[in-house]
Amino acid sequence: MSITLGCHKWTFAHTTTLQAAQIIRALGFERMDIGNAPDLDPVKGAENSRETVAHLAKIKEQTGITFIDLFPQLPYPPNHPDPEMRKLSRAHLEKWFTIAEKVGLQGVTLTPGRYWPGHTPEEDFSRAAEELRWAVQEGKKRGLLIRIEPHVESVTWTPQLAVQMVQEVPGLTLTIDHSHFIFHALPYEQIAIMHPYGTHWHARQAKPGNLCCPTNEGQIDFQKIVRDLQERGYEGTICLEFTPGLWMTSGYVDCVSETLALSKQLYQYLGQS
Repeated sequence: MSITLGCHKWTFAHTTTLQAAQIIRALGFERMDIGNAPDLDPVKGAENSRETVAHLAKIKEQTGITFIDLFPQLPYPPNHPDPEMRKLSRAHLEKWFTIAEKVGLQGVTLTPGRYWPGHTPEEDFSRAAEELRWAVQEGKKRGLLIRIEPHVESVTWTPQLAVQMVQEVPGLTLTIDHSHFIFHALPYEQIAIMHPYGTHWHARQAKPGNLCCPTNEGQIDFQKIVRDLQERGYEGTICLEFTPGLWMTSGYVDCVSETLALSKQLYQYLGQS
């Protein structure tokens, strides 16, 4: 086996999951990450889990796509300070873990949670770790990898905090996206301390102050990333995830063009061109 490229549904934010799968297949990818979508509400999808499983299974059959990872972004982060909200989060995540198992996904990616007013960073981090320990155990029951994506505005917004989290939560792994750290102008060597814990990867170009930017303007060294992954024997997916909108960016990005541009580079680095 070797590293395979895929594409995230969020590259096509306003499409349904089926429409995104059709576009992704048309762009030449066979693997896809899924998450919130007009037809995949994180709360309603969990509460109607049988229908959600049937819906995703039909998309797989129609398009021939292989779903790799699921990122259900609930309206309440797992480390919410209100115990009732954490209870609700667990109830819905448990449903999503079962959905992921039945659809045949490799894993589920979660947000580690955020900082909350009136609470110390240590309290918010500890509360997140407690919830993630529960999530890892639930994932093990279903044969799923449970991972977090360390990201800006989270309790794992630095590589050091991300590593600390996986060390405090046995069995937890990472979905790694360098864009969240090049955003803060961190050098490659600091970001790479997370690599040993990565079981899934996202890819888009970015630069300091811009979480997503055109491929020819970005500062992420993907050739070095690919070389590192190959040396480590990684055989999973690098899922391209250019995103539209203006969150943490200075301008809109043509997601289709940049997906094609970066994937061409990645195929060359992988020796698959």
